[in-house]
Amino acid sequence: QGSQGAGLRVKIPLHEIQARCAGGTDYLDKFGVTRKMLVEELSAHEHDKYYLGTPYIGGDWQSPLGDTAYNGKAGMNCAGFASYVLRKCGLDAAAVTNTIRESPTAVSWGSALPHQYLSGASNYLSLVQYGRLVAHVYETKAAMLAGGLCEKGDLVLRFWTDRFSGNDMDNHLMIYWGNTPHENRVWQSAEGGNSIGAIDDTPASAFVLIKFAPEKPLPTFAGFTDVSAGDWFSGPVAFVQEKGYMQGVAKGKFAPYGTVTRGQLVP
Repeated sequence: QGSQGAGLRVKIPLHEIQARCAGGTDYLDKFGVTRKMLVEELSAHEHDKYYLGTPYIGGDWQSPLGDTAYNGKAGMNCAGFASYVLRKCGLDAAAVTNTIRESPTAVSWGSALPHQYLSGASNYLSLVQYGRLVAHVYETKAAMLAGGLCEKGDLVLRFWTDRFSGNDMDNHLMIYWGNTPHENRVWQSAEGGNSIGAIDDTPASAFVLIKFAPEKPLPTFAGFTDVSAGDWFSGPVAFVQEKGYMQGVAKGKFAPYGTVTRGQLVP
């Protein structure tokens, strides 16, 4: 059901991740931050040490070299980096935390610090699901980069599980930093510190592209932005749309991985 490599399989099947991310109609912008705000903030520090070079520390660490107030010294984990940047740009952190906590799989670090839920990478899948955010799920990094939907500033979640037990693989949250939709480039905090470079990949992980409102209109197929000509189901989607059998779940949205209701099939 999921990506394979080195004898591994995604712990949560790909179709389940797709279903959890299906039907989103809102963008990250709903929580107070736009793509423009985030890109401007990071671009201002692309050549200094405000973020870059900050050591990686696992757990609830959200303190870049340029501002150590949260933890008292410099250190960021992957989602802690994204959390800090989003909050610095005006994120409604309370609303995001409350949305994440709706999920039964919400992860808490137990740090007693105010934004600990925002430094758990797996919590961003819960944010997509319970915040009804637009996100696209891919079986591989290559498929994501080939999909043509990546835009600078989008969040990229490399996802293994949010049902942790035993020796689970890490999830990883990154900020897409490519200048084209196909460029293998992100801004991330990982082993070795905060840096700009290629997407940190592991076998058996799905990739979830979490969207800000797009700068340009998204490409459509049969009038839907969540269906592309290369999808295996594109032909049937075009057929039911053309015949008037189904018109999607919202304007421009077909939700191909969603559950079909009686109302959608019986006018």
